[in-house]
Amino acid sequence: MFVEELKQIQEWEKEASDMISRAKEEAHQIVEGAKREADEKVMASEKEADSIYKALVQEGEKEAQEEYDRHMQTAKEESAGYIDRARENLDEAVRIIKERIVNTSGNH
Repeated sequence: MFVEELKQIQEWEKEASDMISRAKEEAHQIVEGAKREADEKVMASEKEADSIYKALVQEGEKEAQEEYDRHMQTAKEESAGYIDRARENLDEAVRIIKERIVNTSGNH
């Protein structure tokens, strides 16, 4: 009877040991799975962040180009105004120069 009880206890110990081994393996697989899932999420987040970054840079470049174009247009308009005013004063400048030449030549 004692031998049978001892065998039963040994069987239970082996079953317990097997259960512990399976539980450790399962825990290891769960941890590894969680690590893989975390790595995948990190990679997906990095990819999304990169896409957002590129979109923001592109939008910033577009806005900067639009602002540059507006400033260039304003500068062109101002330059055209200066040229128009210079042309308006051209006849007066020629008249003044002729007058000085005539006056300078006539005084000699």
